[in-house]
Amino acid sequence: MKPQIMKWSVAQAKRQFSELLHSSEQAPQPIYNQGRLVAAVVDAKTFTEFERWWAQKRLGNAFCELRRIESEQGYELVAPTRADRANPFSKVLNDLSG
Repeated sequence: MKPQIMKWSVAQAKRQFSELLHSSEQAPQPIYNQGRLVAAVVDAKTFTEFERWWAQKRLGNAFCELRRIESEQGYELVAPTRADRANPFSKVLNDLSG
């Protein structure tokens, strides 16, 4: 059986909020105001997946922008290897044991 997608009005969504939430567990539920889509209610799993995708997209875009700036400026960003960087955690451990 195909999940039911209802076209909710804002007023319906207010009056039948619990039903709207239950329906969203089966399929996204669009909400309209004067015939214009203004929102959609989705289940928590779908929203969590969207948040993860959105965070990766923003991070990826930031790295693309950095690469573009590097190229335009003729600059190369060099990140030291882990062995070349200080490890404050190991210093604390050494201080505690010493």
